[in-house]
Amino acid sequence: PLIQSEACKPFLLEEWARRAGVSPFYFCKLFRAAMEMTPMDFVTRCRLQTAKQLLLERPDTTIAAVAVAAGYSNASYFNKRFMAHEGMTPSEYRRLFGEFR
Repeated sequence: PLIQSEACKPFLLEEWARRAGVSPFYFCKLFRAAMEMTPMDFVTRCRLQTAKQLLLERPDTTIAAVAVAAGYSNASYFNKRFMAHEGMTPSEYRRLFGEFR
């Protein structure tokens, strides 16, 4: 829950490992065993979930602003990650699902 609540902040593996009192390698090993994904994959999913929510709740907010609010430093990388996970661009997502709100 803590990683999820802080997913929009920069993810520093060393910091999370320190908080858990283990090495970065062991943190990744434990995280993968518990969650069946890497810590960064989890953070990406959390960020994209936040972005999807913002895209629908704030239709007048630019894609770039949504990207930053979701934890991405630039819209280009955000668009790439969004497309890889959702199979459409953020704009397409907003157009398709924004109609149902």
